[in-house]
Amino acid sequence: MADPLLLLPGLMCDARLWGPLQERLWDQVPERDRYAGAHVAALRGARSAPDLAARLLRHAPPRFALAGAALGAMVALEMVAQAPERVTRLALLAGDARPDAPEKAPARFRLLEAMEREGARTMVAREFWPDAVPASRREDSALFDLLCDMADALGPAVLREQTAVLIHRADSRPRLAAIRVPVLLISGEEDRLCPPARMQEIAEAVPGAQAMLLPGVGHLPSLEAPEVVAAGFAEWLAA
Repeated sequence: MADPLLLLPGLMCDARLWGPLQERLWDQVPERDRYAGAHVAALRGARSAPDLAARLLRHAPPRFALAGAALGAMVALEMVAQAPERVTRLALLAGDARPDAPEKAPARFRLLEAMEREGARTMVAREFWPDAVPASRREDSALFDLLCDMADALGPAVLREQTAVLIHRADSRPRLAAIRVPVLLISGEEDRLCPPARMQEIAEAVPGAQAMLLPGVGHLPSLEAPEVVAAGFAEWLAA
């Protein structure tokens, strides 16, 4: 039996971010490669990426496969840096190895202000949705409602913590070359929140990393293209 799979969601997302992928993945993975259960971690309880990574590691299995999306990808890189001997393989979706740019701070605080004053639906509609999905999905009400529901369920307090984690994260680029486990990188070609060039930067630095660039996909590959992502995960788990 393979190692358990730990999944880290993105900003203001919960286990539902990974639901469509999990539904499709099990049938695509040969029995010998099936992971020993999957767990979606909650990204809360800390105000920096190193502290959150340490918290997650305290509750994680001794050895595990690790996948993170967006904010979860950044935290995953920190977990690998802190405990490389425990992570048996690594998948990153819409991630970024760079530290947070100071010029992004106003946008981060606008997001938080919108959430606190006007609620999740307004926050998602005004501050996230336009850059998260390609124009072809702007009328996808089911996806929009799901993002709103996840953000509403988590609430402003979690957004405050996650904003601090985004801001207080290390530059992971100097540590990428030391990663020696199978690595899968998945980017949406139309992701404006985490441009594919950032994931390409990781691909060029990590020895043997496998990169997938998905046409017509934005910042949410596991929700926008779960079949394609599941196929990539199946190969990654078998590597």
